[in-house]
Amino acid sequence: MLERIREIRVSERQFFRKICDVISATSADYEETKSFNSVRQFFTGIQNRLHFATHGRTAAELIWERADRKKPNAGLTTWQGEQPHKGDMEIAKNFLTEDEARRMRRLTSMFLDYAEDQSEMGKTLLLKDWMEKTDAWLVFNEREVLKGYGKRQHKQAVEKAKTEWVEYQRRLDAEVNAKDMAQIEREVKALKRGEDTTD
Repeated sequence: MLERIREIRVSERQFFRKICDVISATSADYEETKSFNSVRQFFTGIQNRLHFATHGRTAAELIWERADRKKPNAGLTTWQGEQPHKGDMEIAKNFLTEDEARRMRRLTSMFLDYAEDQSEMGKTLLLKDWMEKTDAWLVFNEREVLKGYGKRQHKQAVEKAKTEWVEYQRRLDAEVNAKDMAQIEREVKALKRGEDTTD
């Protein structure tokens, strides 16, 4: 039950909304700039720090490394709906192992508690102060802190992931076609021998 609560609490949309609420309540430069891009960039920075603290890669690096046409489901471990889709390849958390996903949920939940606590104390911060506080919080929690922006850009990782998906689908189609052809050949041989091929 606790894991399910964490899962609901840390969905990306919920996390972004919650962080925006905290930032708007505590950041002196948030109201002034009202820049969605600044907030989005901030959110991406926080998200990458949490990814890095969990498995040593940014979101883009994770997608780049794990999107693989040769793996089951092109490297995806989770997706929305019954079957994976190309769009699932753009979301880093869809490539996490079960253990990594559990640790990521816990760390994200801890960070939200910390951010809410900072907000309730009525501290006024700039967006850059929030980044520094996040890094200090990660150090306090004995996690690795991301330096810089990582080795891959999101756009670059998504392009590679989409290419891997297309090739994965081609391979799947070829396998299905090969199975279908093998079945047809078996039925033709059976017909030639006069056997009943109906199931």
